[in-house]
Amino acid sequence: MGSFFLLVILAIGLFPTDALSNPEYDMADIKLVYLRRNMDKMKPTILECDYDIEDNPPYLVLNWFKDDEIVFHWIQGYHPLTTRNFKNSINTSYVSSEDPYKKYSALALINSTIRTTGKYKCEVQTASNIFFRYHRVQVIDLSNYSLDLFHNNIPNGTQLECVLTNMYPRPILRILSINGDVIKEESNVLENEDGSFNATAVVDVNETRTRSYSCQVFFQQEIQKVYSLTFNQN
Repeated sequence: MGSFFLLVILAIGLFPTDALSNPEYDMADIKLVYLRRNMDKMKPTILECDYDIEDNPPYLVLNWFKDDEIVFHWIQGYHPLTTRNFKNSINTSYVSSEDPYKKYSALALINSTIRTTGKYKCEVQTASNIFFRYHRVQVIDLSNYSLDLFHNNIPNGTQLECVLTNMYPRPILRILSINGDVIKEESNVLENEDGSFNATAVVDVNETRTRSYSCQVFFQQEIQKVYSLTFNQN
């Protein structure tokens, strides 16, 4: 059996088109959070809330929402509070500015998981004004995935089987020829109990046609980031 070359490309494209119906979120920047293998400690993910207010307002109230659920509440002059569900996910002691009216304006996300993915909104109220700022966070979980392209002998050819496990967000698989032609695309995936996904793509090819194939994993829409691995097998 001769050798073949496997090029694996993990192309990150985010947020299906129907996931964000609010135009303000559509215009917001996307912050990518990567979960990788053997990460002992992650830096906080900081979402800024920039605003200009009148001088010395009699009060200032700031709220952060995730997917329309309040997760952080700050009244100027007091220490911020977070909800029970997010007490281990938000650092309420993070100071973002020396300005007393902006001291706790940023949201510091810690201990990120795939459930950190979502739409975030900052709402600031004073006696004279109200401000909104919008963010999107997309977690890319590379901490426990595996990706293999099996090269199986069958009568009159070869069966290529691309197997992906424990990936987030929801992936789509493609098997490509050495010329870049898509010979199989598989978007039928299974969701695991922890929210990650498994996917498999299988196609039969003529062994004499080409000896080099690639298995591509991608996520639809907007931003493309490339994470690549190269395998050689004899």
